[in-house]
Amino acid sequence: MIRLNSCERVLIEGVHLTNSPMFHIAIGGKSSNVTVRGVTVRANPSSDPVNPGHNTDACDVTGSHILVQDCDISVGDDNYTCGGGTSDVLITNCVYGYGHGVSIGSHTVGGVSDFTVVNCTFNNTEQGIRIKTDRDRGGFVRNLSYYNLHMTNVEFPILIYATYMATNRNYRALQKLTPAMAATYPSASIGPRTPFYRDITFSNVTATVAPGNRAGLIWGLPEAAVTNVVLDHVTITADKPFGIFDAQNVRLVDTRIITPEGVNKLSSTNAEITIR
Repeated sequence: MIRLNSCERVLIEGVHLTNSPMFHIAIGGKSSNVTVRGVTVRANPSSDPVNPGHNTDACDVTGSHILVQDCDISVGDDNYTCGGGTSDVLITNCVYGYGHGVSIGSHTVGGVSDFTVVNCTFNNTEQGIRIKTDRDRGGFVRNLSYYNLHMTNVEFPILIYATYMATNRNYRALQKLTPAMAATYPSASIGPRTPFYRDITFSNVTATVAPGNRAGLIWGLPEAAVTNVVLDHVTITADKPFGIFDAQNVRLVDTRIITPEGVNKLSSTNAEITIR
């Protein structure tokens, strides 16, 4: 509906966008100094039984010096996403309904860095925070900060994974993925498009998860573990554990994963986790 490429000093403010046949706002290339403020976007969720929304991303902005503020978004695909070559992003005071969450990826070649999400709410969103890529489309994704987020009835509050293009159905069924299954994921040589995730902080996050789903998932690659992740004052209530696979230096500080009696809080393999 709105597409801009390699633009500077962009302001999109106070508009209401509805039912685009594809992306609602797409700003790409080497765009810089982009502000999307006070925008409302509406499209059917991807789960709609009659007319599901497909590829109806609300706000895709790749570039530098990006502000997304005071937006109200409910769509059938990513609520926000960016690709590689993105830095200095602030997303603040937004309300998210249906959609695939505030995302990074899947193409992250060129890297994503200095990315902050603060004071946002998520209601009935499939994923709250989602970072996705794979070996053939990755780069460095680092210095990410998520503060003061409240999520209700989401399927995945936190989803970080580097197996987006996996073809084996056992690896694609992320809600059912077990440590034993993750441990069988084949290793590969490190190359120029190997994805590396590091230096990610979640602070003051509360979430209730839709019935039957897991508290979250952090899943790196055997050759490129997710590194330096902090969950500080995070509370998640879910039916299934939080999975941490192929990850190093994950720290849980004053964090509570609440599951039904008899259900583990965490599940892990090839992971280094500190709890305090």
